[in-house]
Amino acid sequence: MIKKLSSLVAIISFGACQHHAQPLPAVLSDGSEETLNLLKSEMAAALDRSRVQFGAGDLTQSPVFVIVPPPLGPNETRSTAIPERYRLEIQGQTCFAVHEKSDARIELQNTPCRAL
Repeated sequence: MIKKLSSLVAIISFGACQHHAQPLPAVLSDGSEETLNLLKSEMAAALDRSRVQFGAGDLTQSPVFVIVPPPLGPNETRSTAIPERYRLEIQGQTCFAVHEKSDARIELQNTPCRAL
């Protein structure tokens, strides 16, 4: 009886692992302006900013992207803000932007990406 119960637990545990896929590095599905704008829009909303600007890089080739600090205001001469690095990940069918320092995950509901 205990052997059967152990086997059943092992089978159920294995099945559960199959449904919780590990996150994989991802890139944008295509390099169109529309796809890039979707990512910018979702990141701006998640970060509570009116807009974001990305640093140089090709998000169809590399999962890492940088959001540069906002420009200085008219009465500012310097800023302590630093660029923030994120990486794209896909888990199942869902894309995420993951902050590299904090590992905070932002679900990207409209930005198409694919596993790298």
